[in-house]
Amino acid sequence: MRDFIGVANENDAKQESITKNAVKNILSKSDGNKRLRKDENGKVIGVEFDYNKLQPSHIKNFKGVYYKTYGKRLADSFEVNVVDIDLKSGFEEQANKFLDKNSNWKHSGHEDIFKYRIELVKADASGELVKANNSNEAIMVLCQLVYHQNYAITVIGSKKNLKTRKIN
Repeated sequence: MRDFIGVANENDAKQESITKNAVKNILSKSDGNKRLRKDENGKVIGVEFDYNKLQPSHIKNFKGVYYKTYGKRLADSFEVNVVDIDLKSGFEEQANKFLDKNSNWKHSGHEDIFKYRIELVKADASGELVKANNSNEAIMVLCQLVYHQNYAITVIGSKKNLKTRKIN
């Protein structure tokens, strides 16, 4: 995760040491050169990261945020997934609109390094998804994690075997 943040740094002088360490770490690994994307002249234009290798970090951070917010671990009856923005399902946009409407940003550690918003969700009498008052009535947990003010990830915890509807 640190390597991803370091490589994706957009000339932020405060993060220069993270970028240097990321490049050094990537190039020191046996598969480091295979991960580099080069143009026709051999100039490095990017680094490839494996989405599946980043997911566990996001899930771990989500569970930590859940514990920090609600004072207990997420129940085993929930499954956790990172929303893959390449799926183009529109669910991430709906989830973030729900969070915009129902949640405030919080931070853990320095606010420029890691911030998040998290909300419990339930179905109302008509079956629409709305903000839940407590974890006992929640059927879903929506969370957005933002790393270094630039990299937003949406994580969803939902009751196993839950069939979802449009979020309001």
